[in-house]
Amino acid sequence: MAKPIPQNQKLWDLLIGQAKAKFPSHSDNLSFPGAKWVSAEYTRQGGQYVDSKNDIPANLRDLQKDAEDAKKRKLAEAKRKNKQRGFIN
Repeated sequence: MAKPIPQNQKLWDLLIGQAKAKFPSHSDNLSFPGAKWVSAEYTRQGGQYVDSKNDIPANLRDLQKDAEDAKKRKLAEAKRKNKQRGFIN
C-alpha cells in the first residue's frame, strides 16, 4: 500500500509544526501519538488524501516545494549515474 499524499500540503505542514511543538519528537520524525494526532486533525479540518501528486488541484500545490523536490531528484540521479561510472565512491 502506498503512502497517502495530503491534498492540502500547506495545512499538512502547519499541523506537522504544531505536532512537533505539542508532542515529543525523535529528531525530524514525529512520535506515534504526534503522527496519529496530525492525521486525525488533518481529516477533521477537511483535509483529504490523494493517490498521486498529479491529483492535487493547482490552487493547493506548493510550487516552491515541488521545484525543490525536482532539484533534489535530479541531483540524486546525477550522483547515482556518476557512482555507476566510477567517479564517486
